[in-house]
Amino acid sequence: MSPCNAAVGASHRRLASTIGAEHLVRHLHDRWYAMADGTERYLVDEAKLMQVTKDLGAELVEPLKTIVVQNLRSMTT
Repeated sequence: MSPCNAAVGASHRRLASTIGAEHLVRHLHDRWYAMADGTERYLVDEAKLMQVTKDLGAELVEPLKTIVVQNLRSMTT
């Protein structure tokens, strides 16, 4: 038996995003958007998620998946 020298792990995240909901949000500044429900949220997009993945030296196990929640917001996993 040989020791494992590499750290291996997986991380699963669900984030509010602009993917599929571009018409539901209004850009305020940076990554902050006004939502249809009147709240303000920090949102990611595909480019940001792929850049962070690359910066971490990680890779996607599955493609990104997005669901629009009752025409209010978009959640990406």
